[in-house]
Amino acid sequence: NYKAILADETTLRAIGRTLLFACVSVPLKLTAAMLAALLLARQMRGIRIFRTLYYLPSILGGSVAAAVLWKALFRDQGTVNTLLTALHLPTVSWLGDPQAALWVLILLRVWEFGSPMLLFLAALTQIPQEMLDAAKLDGAGAWCSFFRIKLPMISAVVFYNIMLSFCAALQEFNAPFVITGGGPRGATTLLSLLLYQSAFSANEMGYACALAWVLFLLSAACSAAFLLLRKRLVYDPNEP
Repeated sequence: NYKAILADETTLRAIGRTLLFACVSVPLKLTAAMLAALLLARQMRGIRIFRTLYYLPSILGGSVAAAVLWKALFRDQGTVNTLLTALHLPTVSWLGDPQAALWVLILLRVWEFGSPMLLFLAALTQIPQEMLDAAKLDGAGAWCSFFRIKLPMISAVVFYNIMLSFCAALQEFNAPFVITGGGPRGATTLLSLLLYQSAFSANEMGYACALAWVLFLLSAACSAAFLLLRKRLVYDPNEP
């Protein structure tokens, strides 16, 4: 089975697409989460309502209901193409174009940024205000304060979100299964979906078990790589 995996172009392409999906969706998702957290960390009237609204997509995060909603939005006669038509822009076959279909899945994961946003928000509120005030008195602007103070102080949370989100992206199943079924022409057949198809459609249980081990080893290797880079990525205030 392992020899068959290494010789099967379909499986190798699925592994490559899975890594591409993770490498693109995770940075975009965490960037959106960080921007939202910085916005919601401000003290203003009705901020709790905005925090709740921003977190709502993550309540459905990874669920079949969110995937069904996304499929309705991006079908040929869906809401997105209706808006493009109203703006006199060309429509796109989002679910029929091999180049666009994977981006539909990526956008779904970016939209569900509520959980990492909540962790970023909690970390930002723990930064001592005296430190930010001192930097402001020294002439530090907003960008300097973020990159020199805020980002290093919450680097442990950033590292945790990167590692957790990347491992979750490698195991993505609901979105390609419900929205595209792995199509068009296998463009969204991620490794977890290929595993499911091998086990329950092709009835190749041994091959599917081998794929499960490949997925496990891939996740373990990525986790080990992140842990090796932890000292370089995470700021420790207790270190000299």
